Amino acid sequence: MNTWVGGKVQVYTLRMAQLILELDDETAERLRRAAEREGLSESQWLARLLSDRTEQWPQAVRELSGAWPDLPDADVLRRPL
Repeated sequence: MNTWVGGKVQVYTLRMAQLILELDDETAERLRRAAEREGLSESQWLARLLSDRTEQWPQAVRELSGAWPDLPDADVLRRPL
């Protein structure tokens, strides 16, 4: 990632871990099709899967944040009845 700051370009290097994965042909094809359905590369699809499985909340749940504009905030919901 490069940014322009005060007439100079600052370069930031993002280091990413690399993983070698061995799959049988059938599993590799299922991975390819799943990634294609979501418009992702196989690497992006696997990264999202790993992130979803190791985070407290899956991506699909995090995307729901704010989806209900009339939902009371957490303080209101936590009040005793």
